[in-house]
Amino acid sequence: MCDEVCARGSRHTEECGLLARAGVREDIRSEVASPAYAPVTILRLLLLMDKDCDGWFRTNQLMDHLEDTGPCPEEWTWYNDKILRHIRKDLGLGDRYSDEDIRHVIGLINVNAVCLQFPKMIGAPCTEVGKGCYPIFAIMSHHCICNARYFVNPETFNMFVRARVAIKAGEEITVQYLSALRGTHRRRRKIRDEWYFDCNCRRCRDPAECGTQISGVRCLKCPQGTLLPERPLEYNSPWLCNKVR
Repeated sequence: MCDEVCARGSRHTEECGLLARAGVREDIRSEVASPAYAPVTILRLLLLMDKDCDGWFRTNQLMDHLEDTGPCPEEWTWYNDKILRHIRKDLGLGDRYSDEDIRHVIGLINVNAVCLQFPKMIGAPCTEVGKGCYPIFAIMSHHCICNARYFVNPETFNMFVRARVAIKAGEEITVQYLSALRGTHRRRRKIRDEWYFDCNCRRCRDPAECGTQISGVRCLKCPQGTLLPERPLEYNSPWLCNKVR
């Protein structure tokens, strides 16, 4: 899939062996991401399931939210063709993994994995190298005004969580699933689509987003005014000028 060094590395030994024995041949020399990579993470998690180890036990405690996805014909047509068919037929693992097993793993990754982008610095171009599923981190709740932040070591892929403020004993540790710079309107929709809940935190409830006015639009009728949502927790709320309220 990658090169000789990669193939001999402990991170890829099992899935590379299965792909090689199945005679999979893909042209992945292009700089454009190849669909051949799509089943690899799914396959790795399925292999973890076989081991019935602590890593799988922790991962399997997470929610796949398959019951909340509703009918997604286009998305699941792609999954059925590129993932399920590939793993069960092309790799000859149909007797080993059922459709339900594979869909469960896809759901776990879609809902709980984080994008691995490096470097994560303001203004620097980021390169996404895949997704990582960190079971303990995944149970942390989102809050738009969070008390902790996370980062991933680009060499070891270890996840670290650091406090941003003093956290009292017994207080929940929270992180941001999405940056608050997206603005309430975009942020809440994305959270709803990706993690299946509506954020109702103090920032989301405040039309001015704690005074930042990130979502504000200049009022064309009032030179000093800014248009803000009247009821920010409603996706179709009317927007009013803050100078005439």
